[in-house]
Amino acid sequence: MNLANHISYLLKFHECVVIPEFGAFISNYRSAHFDGIRNVFTPPGKEVIFNSKINKNDGLLINYIVDVEKITYHQAQLSVLNFVDHLNATLNNGDQIDLETIGTLVFDKNGVIIFTAYSNFEDTASYGLTEFKYPTLKESKQITSFQQRPAIRAIHGHKDLLKIAASIALLLALSLYPIRNHNVHLKSSVLNTSDLLNTKLPVKSKSLVEESTSASISNDKISPYLLVGGSFNVYKNASQMQNELVKEGYASEIIEMETGLYRVIIDSYSNKNEAANAKITYRMNHKNSGAWVSIR
Repeated sequence: MNLANHISYLLKFHECVVIPEFGAFISNYRSAHFDGIRNVFTPPGKEVIFNSKINKNDGLLINYIVDVEKITYHQAQLSVLNFVDHLNATLNNGDQIDLETIGTLVFDKNGVIIFTAYSNFEDTASYGLTEFKYPTLKESKQITSFQQRPAIRAIHGHKDLLKIAASIALLLALSLYPIRNHNVHLKSSVLNTSDLLNTKLPVKSKSLVEESTSASISNDKISPYLLVGGSFNVYKNASQMQNELVKEGYASEIIEMETGLYRVIIDSYSNKNEAANAKITYRMNHKNSGAWVSIR
């Protein structure tokens, strides 16, 4: 019985496969990206991490072994326990564990399990895409030419000054000439300047102001960017991880996905940069973590 092959198969269809009393392999979706060093576009795939803290039996691996190997649940459970004993003995001897198609496991100097995933596990062919290169784009230089325009002619001639003076005199004469109308008599204004100063401008209604304020407050409270710690088939396992996060001071929550999985949210953030920085900090403090940023 090759348990490594069973685990590898389950990881293609499940985000988390738990080896009871040992740890869990978690597969995260990796979107397509551009490798600037190699000048290559890589397709989407999966990356796998290992977390030794998630070791409670959720039944996924054992039930799959029962179905494939056509054995009883007790026999499958004993096979997994023997496999775990073999893994622990190999690690305690200082040797490296080679899990076919998945990766390698080994102890570091502090006795922490270090997992290195094989690159071929990503199985990019399942997405129908392969890596491809694109020729480097070169920026074309544009030369902009400017055409000179004739300057505005300055008014400094003697004849021009005479025309301007005559025009000003005509305007003054027309302004002093009284305008008469047999039917209309001009009256002085009865508008008091104090009344004008005391006139109040129309104000937006209170209900609209309160409504817009409450809407803005509700929008500010939403934190759309989520730092995800993992997904589980069993709610108990998700709750266990959430309790550990709460003890560390995170505002953790559990979201039930449409697929029936329980996604553990480490914390939520108002902008993308803040969530990205939090992911880096969390991974530094949790070496085996594969936390990723998602949108609510």
